[in-house]
Amino acid sequence: MKERELTPELERIADLLDEVALEQRTTLTAAENLDQVPGLDRVELLRGLPLPEARAPRHGALIWFTAILAVAASLVVALRALAPAGEEAAGPGTEFLAGGEFGLLPSGNSGAWSRLDWTFGGAQGIVFEVRVLDPSDEKVLLRERVRATSLPLDAERTLTWPPTVLVEIDALDAGGRLVDSLQELLSLSSR
Repeated sequence: MKERELTPELERIADLLDEVALEQRTTLTAAENLDQVPGLDRVELLRGLPLPEARAPRHGALIWFTAILAVAASLVVALRALAPAGEEAAGPGTEFLAGGEFGLLPSGNSGAWSRLDWTFGGAQGIVFEVRVLDPSDEKVLLRERVRATSLPLDAERTLTWPPTVLVEIDALDAGGRLVDSLQELLSLSSR
């Protein structure tokens, strides 16, 4: 059989294959003689020892942090329960407008509101934003801005209002900032 001549590229590939084969033979020979490696007896001794168990993570700091938060929350709840009721806890009333009084006058026996009157003992130049709401769904029935402490109401329009309404009055300074406010449930039958 006649040998063919190899091209330079095929010769390069053949040389690489020869190198790989030589390296493979060297590795296999070294592996066969592995039981004769110096220090193997010490490695075998260490391989037979049990591995130390992993330490459980410390959760002490997390437990203390949670305990401190629980104590702080309990203190806040206890202090709120024991604190005297302020204006916020008092709910709707007539004392918010700098000690003023609030009055609503119905128009006779027609079952309608004729006007809304209040007094304000605070600063001069105040604008009052008046809102009348249905307390069942807080639908706005009336919204007006006035400079006086009286607001005339259209009696025919108020006939459609429920017998009890929520009246909110905000006292605003010249810059439109809230100075004081009032919120009161008023009933037509009580007037």
